[in-house]
This record gives sequence, structure tokens and C-alpha cells, in this order.
Amino acid sequence: MQATEKLYHDGLGALKNNNFKKAERLFRKFLKLEPSHFGGLNLIAIALMSMDEFAEAEKFVAKAAAMNQDSDVTYTNYGLILGKLNKLPQALEQFNKALKINSKAEETWNNRGIICCQLNQYEEAVSDFERATSLNPFYADAFFNKARALVELNRYPEALVAYQKAVEFRPDFVNAWLGCGSVFAILMQHENALSAHSKALTFNSELSEAWAGSGNALTGLRRHDEALAAFEKALAIEPNYMRALIGRGESLIRLGKVEQGKQDFDAALKLGADEGMITYTLAILGVIKNLPTIPPGEVAGLFDAHADQFDEQLVEKLKYDVPGKIFSLFRGYDQRKDLDILDLGCGTGLMGIQVKPIVKSLVGIDLAQRMLDRAKDRNLYDALVCADIGEFLAGNERKYDLVIAADVFVYIGDLTSIFDLAHQRLNNGGRFIFSIESGDEDYRLQENGRYQQSDDYIRRLSAQFGFTIEEIKKTIIREELDAGVPGSLAILSRSN
Repeated sequence: MQATEKLYHDGLGALKNNNFKKAERLFRKFLKLEPSHFGGLNLIAIALMSMDEFAEAEKFVAKAAAMNQDSDVTYTNYGLILGKLNKLPQALEQFNKALKINSKAEETWNNRGIICCQLNQYEEAVSDFERATSLNPFYADAFFNKARALVELNRYPEALVAYQKAVEFRPDFVNAWLGCGSVFAILMQHENALSAHSKALTFNSELSEAWAGSGNALTGLRRHDEALAAFEKALAIEPNYMRALIGRGESLIRLGKVEQGKQDFDAALKLGADEGMITYTLAILGVIKNLPTIPPGEVAGLFDAHADQFDEQLVEKLKYDVPGKIFSLFRGYDQRKDLDILDLGCGTGLMGIQVKPIVKSLVGIDLAQRMLDRAKDRNLYDALVCADIGEFLAGNERKYDLVIAADVFVYIGDLTSIFDLAHQRLNNGGRFIFSIESGDEDYRLQENGRYQQSDDYIRRLSAQFGFTIEEIKKTIIREELDAGVPGSLAILSRSN
């Protein structure tokens, strides 16, 4: 065997044995003798890539790709290397070249999908992962990656199916079990979330994320002693795990150890936890009294996460029909058409469907952009604005004939400024109509994170800001835990 052949042969053997440093050394010697050897250039690039020396690997794979433009494997390796160097558009270009040569390479589709995710091109990524799994129906990694892309798109039921496929084909796929648990948690399926996180722990008992996920599921199941123990295990593994600190703090407070719980929340704040989220959580737990409103970021995050399933969950599962009730109440007092209407907290446009026959113009305001995207698809509104409703009312001089707030004040406790601003935005003779959940106090944040207000509070605010009460009507707002949630619909008019 000639010296050059021996170097190549020995380098290949070292590469197969995962002795990457030796393989690199041998291929460098080989390439000094054969600098334009296509196979040698590819193999040294693989050795360097395996040692995370991506910048050096790029030099060799670029030469190989320039020499042979018919090798999908070379383009794929080039794409992988560029991806590691965070040269994402260039990586995508190489994967496209590879797939043009060989469109049946499932790993290339999967790798291209990963780059699309990094570029925030999640719809395209989902398509790539689906191509990969169509070529290999047992491709667990591609199902896992598809699930993660679907989570980014807030398409949770579909993501759950993909995660479940991943663990079906690879039962010890710990990260996929964690993914199942997180999606079950978002869908409020606490028993299933606990089961998924427990499954992950059977493969690795040192997963702080799985212990914290178990703790959150146990909290949802009101098993607070067990939840505390789970959070303790997470923090024993990772003492500064913010999610576990917050969870332990909540468990301690619910178990009556308020000062200890507050210490955990303080520690989470020092680690960078969102102050609005901490404030909201402490208010729900009763530690902070009379929180006037839920922080806007919490409301936006909640509705953005559930925008795609919102109508189904609210209308079908919770029997929500407030928009229809509001419209019927309004028409009992006002038969006009061609009205300028402002829909506060418009969500996906359920109120817009009701009032569309009587509008001259219809403007919708909401904090959650994804909800507005759904409303836009309905083609009902003349304008949709992503904004805090108080800030919008304060900064907008336009007048309206009707201002509506359907199921909005459950996220705003103190309605003083809203009444003031709504009065300013109405034409003379205009009406302000809204729903509340009924309570005995002016406003109170419940454990479920929603506000109640009293009818007496509405009467005082109406008198304070110059509204005439036409009717406050008792109703059922929606169902919760198979029981009707009592509330009121109020219709007020502006007479001066």
C-alpha cells in the first residue's frame, strides 16, 4: 500500500473509531500530498466538525463543495457546519442544494427544518419535518422537532400529537416526555402533565425541569404538600432554578408559610423573574391586596398562547355567549344602524360577529396580537389595534356611538379610569355596555386569576362619571367546573 493510501486508510479507521484528533492529523498529512482529494476534504471536515472546530471545518468542506457540485452529502455537511457557525441563511442555501440533488434524504429535511426554526420560519419548519417523517415514519427526532415548532406557533394539540409520536418510536426520549408534560400543562391537563414528567424521571431522576413540571402539575391538582416536595427536589439539583423557586414559594404560601414563600419570590426576582408575573401571582395568593389590574404582559401572554384554540375552549367548553347577550340587550334599547363602534378587548372577534350588521365603522382593541390575527381573518373590523385599552382610550380623540367591553373587566379590577375615558370617547346619546363577574366587593382578584366586581360599584362609578344606567341585568357569564359563573350585563348611556 502506498504511503498516501495508508494515510487515507488509517485516517478513515480513526474516524470510524471516533478518534477524531488522530483522524484530523492523518488527513492533514494526506491532504498535503493530495490537496484536491474530494474524499479527504470531506472526511477531515467531518473530523473537525465532530470536535466542534466548525470554523476550520468550513474551510475544507467549502473546497469539497466547490470541487463536486453533485454531492448532496457534502452540501448537507456544509449546511450543518454553517448552522453551527450561526450563518443561518447560508446554511439554508446549502441544504436547498442538497435537497435539489436528493429530495428523499429525511435527515436533510430535518436539518433544514432546524435552521428554519432558528430563523423563526416555523410554518416552513413544520413542512420540512413533515417531509422527513413522510420519508421515515419512525423518525423520532423529526417528530420531536416538529412538536417544538408547533409549540412556537401555539398549535398545542398538534404539538402534543407530535411529541407522543416521538416517544412512541423512542420510549426513552426524555426531552420528548418533557415536551409532552409542558404541553399538557398549557392545556391544563394536570394529571397527564404529571404522568409525562414522571415518565421522564424514570429515565433520569436528576432532571430539575421534570421535578419542577411535576410540582406545577401537583399544584394544579391542589396536592400542595407533594408539590412542595417536588420543587424541593428540583432546587436540590439546581439551586437557582427560577421556575422551581416560584413554584416552591407558591406551595409554601398555600401551606400557610407565607414569609418563607415570599423569600422564594424575592430570590426569583433577584434572578431576573418578571416583576409583573410575580406581582400577579402574589395577588392571586392573597399576599398582595387590592391589585388594581392584571399586568398587561400577563394578559397578552395568556391569550397569545391560546389564540388558536380560544373560540373552541370558550364557546364550546365553557358555554360562553356573552357577545350574543350583550347585543340582545343593546338592541332592546337602541335600534339604530350605521354606528361607530369600539370593541374593547375584542379578542378573536366574537363580538364583531354580533354587531357587524349595525356598524358604520368597527374598531377592535386587544393586548394579544395573535388574538387580533384571528380577528383579522374574520374580515369584520375596519381597524385592529394591539394596545392596552386604557392607553388607547387616553390617546385617541375619536368619538363613538357604542363602546363595548365583553368579558374584559375580569382582567381589570379598578374600573375608575376606564369609566372616565369611556365617557370621554362617547358621542352624546352613546352607550357603554359591558359584562362583569359578580362579587360582593368593589373588585376582588379571585384564585382563578379573574376579577369580580359588584353591581353597587358599577352604580357608583356610573354616577361619578355622568352615565345613566339603563339596566344592570343578572346573567350567567360562562361555565366553570360544570357550574354557571354568575355575572351582570350593564348598559349605560352618556347624556351630556
